Amino acid sequence: MDTQQRFNQLDLNLLRVLREVYIQRQLSLAADHLALSASAVSHALRRLRDYFDDPLFERHGRRLVPTALCASIAPTLVEHLDAMQTLFASPQSFNPHQAQVTFKLGMPDALEATLLPALHHYIQTQAPHCQLRSVPFVREQASELLARRELDVIIDVARPVASPVQHQRLIQDKLMILSAQPVTLYSATQYIEQQHIAVSGRAHGIVLEDISFLQAGIERDIVMRCQSYQSAAQIVAQSQLCLTAPSSVAVRLAAQYQLHLQALPFTQPAIDLHLYWHQRDHDNPANVWLRQTLVDIARD
Repeated sequence: MDTQQRFNQLDLNLLRVLREVYIQRQLSLAADHLALSASAVSHALRRLRDYFDDPLFERHGRRLVPTALCASIAPTLVEHLDAMQTLFASPQSFNPHQAQVTFKLGMPDALEATLLPALHHYIQTQAPHCQLRSVPFVREQASELLARRELDVIIDVARPVASPVQHQRLIQDKLMILSAQPVTLYSATQYIEQQHIAVSGRAHGIVLEDISFLQAGIERDIVMRCQSYQSAAQIVAQSQLCLTAPSSVAVRLAAQYQLHLQALPFTQPAIDLHLYWHQRDHDNPANVWLRQTLVDIARD
């Protein structure tokens, strides 16, 4: 049987199953997204394995890992199926008042308190049947998470990205200093002399603000490092440590924990936070609506 005959015998609905299993890496999640039973997805996978004469996926714990053959064909398959979906989607197909969509956002912990309350309120009033999920992400996996639709958009610091990831600036911020006692710092030297607490979700490596600090010859004495600004602020309130944070975070924490707020005593470049999405979703009506909503909220 030649290639054309084999292709003609292939049920194209099976390719939708292959796409979803490849993206989700779990049968149950793929079944949920396809509105099928897990047994139906398993049966479809068996037919696909027979067609390709390959296992396609190997189970590693709870996750399904693509075989070499699957990994070679699935990205192209996903790209073309997504293009077909976009082709047949009406530009007006997203009605926020009627839509039932779960928006999945990747963002740093520090931004949740800044953006999520306003975003939740807006979605509750303008898209009442939609749901919102904010999840942590590993920066090095951002492109893959967007490609696999595990995330619809990501909000993160400005960084170089390549196609098919697109981005735009969402927030421009500056750094400020938080302390329990009023400490007026007039120079970089005085700033360096303080003991500092830093915030990072990573176990190793320098924290975000120290990238530009070190370029300017400013090396802080970081005596403690924690995972969230909320925890850091509580520690600052009971210690002599200084916390340096983006102003959008610092202003809120200063009011919450009665901390003293001060601008940096030296010039630093602004912190740019960008909104990232997959090129495939650039004209996706739901994704466009979400991105514009985030831009409007950030502007306000």
